[in-house]
Amino acid sequence: MAVAPQKGRLTASGVYQMIKDRGNAIGLPDLHPHQLRHTFSHDWLANGGSEGDLMRLAGWKSQAMLTRYAAKRGRRTRTRCPSPPIPR
Repeated sequence: MAVAPQKGRLTASGVYQMIKDRGNAIGLPDLHPHQLRHTFSHDWLANGGSEGDLMRLAGWKSQAMLTRYAAKRGRRTRTRCPSPPIPR
């Protein structure tokens, strides 16, 4: 893997592009950063994490954001990050 020269601060678009590139590299061409947020939130709640702690970790001030993610508890959603293929 080639390392690019330093060009300054990592931007939001740089993070987006890195995740898209990594997704393509592992066979998940539709992977995007927001899927990771949904996956983390879903897994946190599904594994017994508290809603208050999730709100603090995610930086949500509004109960509406928690309600949006908690409503999807217990079922996989289209936005959930898929598991990468397992090499054989």
